[in-house]
Amino acid sequence: MSVIKQLGALLNRPPKSIEIVPGDGSDWMAEPLDDGELFNEHQPFLLIEENLGVPEKVLYMAYIPSVELFAESRHCIASPSIFPADHDRQNLLHSSAVIVLANPAHQTALNARKWLVELSILEACKELDFITALLAVRNCAKQNLLWRYRRWLLLQVHKTVAASNDMSGLSEDTLLGLAMPSEAWRHELATTLRACEIYPRNYFAWSHRYLCMKTLCALSMESSDHAQAYQEVLFEELVAMKRWVELHVSDYSAMQYLCMLHSGIQSTVKHLPNLSQIAEINDADLVTHACTLIEAYPDHEALWLYLRGALISTGRLHATDKALRDATVKEMTSFAERFLSRGAEGEGAFPMIQHAVSAADVSVVRRHIGRVLAWLMRQIGNPSMDDHVIAVTG
Repeated sequence: MSVIKQLGALLNRPPKSIEIVPGDGSDWMAEPLDDGELFNEHQPFLLIEENLGVPEKVLYMAYIPSVELFAESRHCIASPSIFPADHDRQNLLHSSAVIVLANPAHQTALNARKWLVELSILEACKELDFITALLAVRNCAKQNLLWRYRRWLLLQVHKTVAASNDMSGLSEDTLLGLAMPSEAWRHELATTLRACEIYPRNYFAWSHRYLCMKTLCALSMESSDHAQAYQEVLFEELVAMKRWVELHVSDYSAMQYLCMLHSGIQSTVKHLPNLSQIAEINDADLVTHACTLIEAYPDHEALWLYLRGALISTGRLHATDKALRDATVKEMTSFAERFLSRGAEGEGAFPMIQHAVSAADVSVVRRHIGRVLAWLMRQIGNPSMDDHVIAVTG
């Protein structure tokens, strides 16, 4: 069996996880057991409990031959009315799987696999599992095409809305109307979170998560037997995201998503005021959460931007209640200026900053404070205060 067919067969199983490891797999050479059988029947690849290890050198040496085999086999796609021969189907399956692992931005290979799903040659559920495994690979986790293909597959597996055949149609790139079971939504959220761990500040993974959140909010407002289960997923999501931000204080994509999640839950609560569980967690203001993190890590610009987003998403800064708005502005101004207050003799110039950052970073923190104060003044329509901000921050 050629390396392409061997690797393609392993990828199309599909495995639970895939890892591209350095080297050529020589460290995994088969060793005879007592009964003479080979320990690693899949060499040069390693498959243990459905977790696949692929040597990097072997993968990239197989890439060009895979492209050539793919080109030879894809002629059947040009004539969709003709059902492909068995050898063409197998060649397409094997070569496209290898190509996508080595080059996840290869849209032609993804379109070929999509075509195989449409012909029921490739099971949509198995293909979804394959994409799940791919998204745990660093180079794949950041690819927008894979995330879009995943959304198309979700619509095929859970046929509740008509999925577009055109992957390039931005207007169709949505999950609205997709009524998956609550456990399936939890699995989807876990998949995106793993991709964000593997590739930090993963914009496309957070965008996918945002589409999931929008759909969950819409499903939570429907009068169905599963609405309560969807609401519980939203509750868990808000708690999990606040914890994620606490552990990833430089991940502004996560903070932006958290603010949008907060806004989405607020809208849901307005339509369903009896959601006491969600309403209770919703009362735990994001502004307080952001301020607490800033006090611990004042030199992280992402947290100051998170504070801005929290002020907007909670509606406190643009509240119709003038007293609440004025109190918020006063509170935020006081919070920022506390960092600039000079300490008593022996405490240093800026004790609130210096207890958390080095002396070299004090100027960075002061710059962050100046920007958030200037932004605050513009939000309340008082840009004339900019001179005051400059004077305060130096």
